[in-house]
Amino acid sequence: YSAAGSLLCSQCAPGTFSGPQASACTACAAGSYSITMTGCVDCAKGRYSSAAAFVCAPCGAGKYSGAAASECGSCAGGTYSVGDAGECGTCSAGRYADAGSALCTSCGVGKYSGEGAEVCLDCDPGTYSLGDAASCDPCPAGSYRDSSSLTCQPCASGSFSGEGAAECTACEPGEYRLVQSDGCALCGAGKYSDEAGASVCTPCGLGKFAADEGSLACGECAAGTYATGSAAVCQACEAGKYVGSNGASSCDGCERGTFSSEAAAACENCADGTYSTGDSAVCYPLAEGFEVCPEHSEDAVPPIENDCIYRYKGRWDDKDEGDTSPFGEGCRELARCDEEMTDFSDKYYLMCMECEDGYVPVGLNAEAKGDCPAGFFVQECIPEADLHTCPEDPLRDDDCNYWHAADWDEVGGGDASPFGDSCAQMAVCHSQFGDAKNEYWLLCQQCSEGMFGFQVAIDDSDGGGLSTCHGDAISFCYGATDFASCPDRGSDIKNLLNSCEYVGMSGGIVRGAESSPIEGCAEYKLIDLQDKAGEVKDYTIGCVKCADDKLEGDISGIYIGTCYDEPGTGGVIPFDEVCGTGVQGYGKEVACEYLVGEHRTTNQQWVELETGAESPIDGCATYELCEYSSNSTEIVLSYMCSECKANHQVTLQGDTVLGSCDAANAFPVFCDYEGVRTDSPTQAPTPAATPSPTTAPTATPTPPPDTIGDAMAAFSEFVSMHLELFMGVVALILCLLGILVYKCYERDKLRDRYSHDDDRRVFNSMYSMEQQFERDSDYDDDESTRGGTYYENKHTRKATWTDHRADPKTPNNSTRSAHTGTLRTVFSGEVGGGDEDDGMESGEVRESYNFDDTPRGVDHMHSEGAERGRDVRKGSDMVPVLHKKPRQAPTLSTAGPPPAPPPKGWNSAVDPQGRTYYWNTKTGQTCWKVENCK
Repeated sequence: YSAAGSLLCSQCAPGTFSGPQASACTACAAGSYSITMTGCVDCAKGRYSSAAAFVCAPCGAGKYSGAAASECGSCAGGTYSVGDAGECGTCSAGRYADAGSALCTSCGVGKYSGEGAEVCLDCDPGTYSLGDAASCDPCPAGSYRDSSSLTCQPCASGSFSGEGAAECTACEPGEYRLVQSDGCALCGAGKYSDEAGASVCTPCGLGKFAADEGSLACGECAAGTYATGSAAVCQACEAGKYVGSNGASSCDGCERGTFSSEAAAACENCADGTYSTGDSAVCYPLAEGFEVCPEHSEDAVPPIENDCIYRYKGRWDDKDEGDTSPFGEGCRELARCDEEMTDFSDKYYLMCMECEDGYVPVGLNAEAKGDCPAGFFVQECIPEADLHTCPEDPLRDDDCNYWHAADWDEVGGGDASPFGDSCAQMAVCHSQFGDAKNEYWLLCQQCSEGMFGFQVAIDDSDGGGLSTCHGDAISFCYGATDFASCPDRGSDIKNLLNSCEYVGMSGGIVRGAESSPIEGCAEYKLIDLQDKAGEVKDYTIGCVKCADDKLEGDISGIYIGTCYDEPGTGGVIPFDEVCGTGVQGYGKEVACEYLVGEHRTTNQQWVELETGAESPIDGCATYELCEYSSNSTEIVLSYMCSECKANHQVTLQGDTVLGSCDAANAFPVFCDYEGVRTDSPTQAPTPAATPSPTTAPTATPTPPPDTIGDAMAAFSEFVSMHLELFMGVVALILCLLGILVYKCYERDKLRDRYSHDDDRRVFNSMYSMEQQFERDSDYDDDESTRGGTYYENKHTRKATWTDHRADPKTPNNSTRSAHTGTLRTVFSGEVGGGDEDDGMESGEVRESYNFDDTPRGVDHMHSEGAERGRDVRKGSDMVPVLHKKPRQAPTLSTAGPPPAPPPKGWNSAVDPQGRTYYWNTKTGQTCWKVENCK
């Protein structure tokens, strides 16, 4: 709005409003309010306002208002409001409210109300309410309510009521009333009531019964029947019991040796040969019936329980019906010693007469009970297998004393026997049972299979005399190899206390855990065992058998002091013609026997030689030990030749089978020299004193004088005697010629292969140079007839004038069976190779090669050095060089006279010119004259 002459319009105050172009604001009427100042709004229900109000105020609790109200009205009785209400709510049934109330109030116990009530009403007699009730409920049967109480009360004992009762009614005799019952019930069978108003029925007493419901009194049971109370009928005495009078409350059990059938007035005696334990329906053997404590008949009311009391481990062990005997399955026969019968239980006292097979009886009863005298009944039956562990009683401290290693070893319950697995069968020789502790003394009766037992006299001074533990008993079980070391005590310090003395050995005493000084012994025997101080033991041990691959030596009495390695172990042994070589130190004499054949015959025989004698089979390279025998003083070795030397042929096979030589005609008994060796010098040189230089000899050895006729005669005789050998030599020569032609052909092919000038120069230089072959210790020196020394390879029998053992840097790492040598080559220019410190001059290259025989007969030379100037290899191929044989020894020009018989170890031979010479079957040395063959 704005007054006349105003520059600006003014804002209307809250609670007022104005229209357009107003000069003044108008106040809102009562029951409305204004906030926007443009108009007034009516107040909502439950709120009110006065004139010029800018907000409506809420109605208070117990009040209400309609829309556009200028004030609030109060709620009527039976209604309520919590405030800010457009109308008052009506109280629900079971509640009431005064006028102007904010909330309705609940009706109390014994009262009720309808909906919209201003006050609550009292319940009528016989009805009740628990409060907040719209109506009253009738009292349940067995209860009532009068005007003196607000709630229903239970009827007194012996009275009853129906539903909604204001008072209760008393029961008749023979009836009784249960609490809150709507009527009286008849007394059940076995009970009665003889007065009105009874709350419970009285049970019939012992020996009485009530068969009908609603009984006023109980009847008396007849003989043979009984009643234990509250009985509807009298129970017949069960089998094994009887009663001889009326009104009995129980039946008496039949005594031992008697029995009864059901409802018996008396028991009958068992027939001869049978017996009963008491309360028995039948007679049965004494051993039956108490492995499990027997149960009474379920028909007994109330049940009468059995108690079975077993004499076990020196104490009485009480078991209930259905419980297993503490002996378990161990007792074969239980004796009933005594019994005690009561109204509530029958007690049986039992003892074990005998243990089952496989169980060990322990202890005897120290006290008598009833018909069981002292000292005749077993106290415990332990499975034999369980004695390897000390028995463990969960309620007592068990200890076991094992007679072990000449002393009583004590272990606790549950601990393993000191015998371990070595003892197969244990026995208890003594026991002591107490309230807090059980103690056992045990003996090993039999060692485990494959074990040996050592007996020691028992120390019976322990355990109060141990009257049942005496005499000799197994104290230690051991295996054949257990004393391969002295028994281990578990620590280095303790092991120093034990000692083991091995008989037959000088200084043969070792300590615990140390190895036996008799290596190779397969079986030991314990000779003596001494207990020094508790766990400290002294063992005396003897070796009685060596291992299968050992020989017995140094036998002292019946015990072995040494076990030696078996000679040869039945296989091929290195060639050694001297008997006893390699079979030393057995403490015995050694003899050898060889199967030897006779040349040009089928005769063969065993030839026995002493130690140091040479084999009678000339030309044998290796022998097989077929069999050996041994006694306390001598070893006899039986040999057969398994392979002849090179350049020898088998002319006679053995027809004898012996030991590992189990194939007939597989072992030569005569090795004959094949004749001239194609790879040795064609003429046999005679020894000379001075060796030749490395250059080839110029002179030819001169043989002893001979005539052409003698030579031809000798040659003719040789051919007639050795026709097959002669043909073989011819074939060998033809073969060698073919190989030579082939090698020449291969060399030409290789020459064409290296077309490069440098490669060809290297090839020609290497091929034409002097090649030096060597093989460690392969060459032996000999002398030619011209006084020069030549060298012969012991393996190949090839000869050369050059000593190939001179160069120590020759490699010997050939990957195949090959000749190994060193090749020296000189090149121009600055090159080098091989070892830097080998003393080579500038410009010299040393290349090391391995020469391997190929299937084509060509030797390949594989370079092991490296040329720094240029590689002599072409591509990845090694430079091949044809094998160049060493020069052979010079030939002899004339033949000598017919030879005399050669000495032992020498064979005669004839060269291609028909001349006879001699060669040594061991060294390969040759000579023309017998007197020079040394």
